[in-house]
Amino acid sequence: MSRETVRAFAFGLLSAALALFLFVQFFYRPEASMSTQEMIHALKKQGYTVSSPKESSNQPINRKSYSSKREKQQADTSRKTKNESSKETNNANRSFRLTISPGTTPDQIAQRLEQEKIINSASQFSEYMNQNGFSKKLQIGTYSLNSQMTMEDIANTITKSK
Repeated sequence: MSRETVRAFAFGLLSAALALFLFVQFFYRPEASMSTQEMIHALKKQGYTVSSPKESSNQPINRKSYSSKREKQQADTSRKTKNESSKETNNANRSFRLTISPGTTPDQIAQRLEQEKIINSASQFSEYMNQNGFSKKLQIGTYSLNSQMTMEDIANTITKSK
């Protein structure tokens, strides 16, 4: 390569870099970014549950994976049996009126039900709600629940399913 060729190539690179710099500085407008509230609204509209970092840090993460649908059904049946048998040992039939307001998360509901002794384990109830798709179907309102109800009964009641 001759000296003139190298200079022409360097001048071409410098010109391209300068043109790109000027375009970015004066003409390029990135897409308008969404505000936090807009993001939350969009996620809720798609059926997701949004919680603050404080709320999510208090919840245990349980990532069980089942190799087959049958294993999942057996685990669910086992959990139901344990839940029902432990309720039978507690002869007191507790009743509770649960009010679900906008923004209430399934984990908050589970914690409240456990505090009121309607369910035995908030984490099991939350897991049941997530695995069976009830978390995205919560309905705002006031519901009468009691300690004799299974997790499925409670989930169907608060999602107005069946």
